[in-house]
Amino acid sequence: ASETVVCHNVPFEQSWFEVLGESVPPERLVDTMLLAKRVSPGLPASLDALCARYLPEISGYKAETDRLQAEGIPWWEMPRSEVLSRNLLDAHATWKLYEILWNEVGPEGRKHHQEDVEIALTVSKMAKRGLHFDIKKALELRKKQEEIQEKCRELLPVLISSPEQVGMYLDYLGAELPMTEKENYNTGAITLQTIAYEAGEGLLRDTVKAVLEYRKAQKLIGTYVAGYAKRMGGDGRIRADLRWPGTITWRPACSNPNLLNIPRGPEVRGLFTAPPGWLVFESDLSQAELRIAAALSGDPILCETFRSGADLHSLTASRIFGIRPEDVTPDLR
Repeated sequence: ASETVVCHNVPFEQSWFEVLGESVPPERLVDTMLLAKRVSPGLPASLDALCARYLPEISGYKAETDRLQAEGIPWWEMPRSEVLSRNLLDAHATWKLYEILWNEVGPEGRKHHQEDVEIALTVSKMAKRGLHFDIKKALELRKKQEEIQEKCRELLPVLISSPEQVGMYLDYLGAELPMTEKENYNTGAITLQTIAYEAGEGLLRDTVKAVLEYRKAQKLIGTYVAGYAKRMGGDGRIRADLRWPGTITWRPACSNPNLLNIPRGPEVRGLFTAPPGWLVFESDLSQAELRIAAALSGDPILCETFRSGADLHSLTASRIFGIRPEDVTPDLR
């Protein structure tokens, strides 16, 4: 068959086609959710939201089944008439929205719709496949970071995990700490990095560096090692909620956990490995958004920085901290 198949949230519907043993090629699929995001990128694109916006006469038809779901009643125990009514109205609403949105998206949107569908399906496959997580490496990293934390604790006579005690001790050592709105010492990362840069060799600098190292280790252990390990499945893979488009600018988004924000460097990224016979390949566009901003704005500093091959983040850090670009450390950058 070559008829167009209209869906709302095509990755979800494609998974049901697979359950039923059906194979629908991407070129036959139209997704009203993707169309709606092309028409109104900043507005909600759920079926409920679109019905409220375009089809108010049938909006709210899910109220009864939603109520039953909220009470913990599974679909198979709901009244058959309610379930059938909802499914029929889902299909009716999706078709009516297709008729409206296919016209509103215009020739350019229609031209790129198949690409949108294919990308959405590819991202969905990636999410189902997941990433292999090396738990052995993770445990080794945890042990290493715990050893770093223990050494940092030994350098301070106060509880290093307490911002209040750290602030009081740094004040005792002569650090000029700003105060927060609640009149507590500000011991945030930028404040401590500035103190470490400005302080001469001695106890104050060593103390600040120990606090920063301790917090970095705590972040690695809590957020990345333990946080990722909790999400690992029985096959050694982590499957996150990966969505496309996930933002108003059509970038992907990821949560539970956010695998699009893995820290740079081999420590954490090295925990994600490939099975035998495969490789992990990474590529990235260098500062793509900033380059686009430079081209659109014509800002002379931005443009000259990119033309000269200089690092914009180092230049920004040098101006914030009042130092030369060549003196910017990786932490300050």
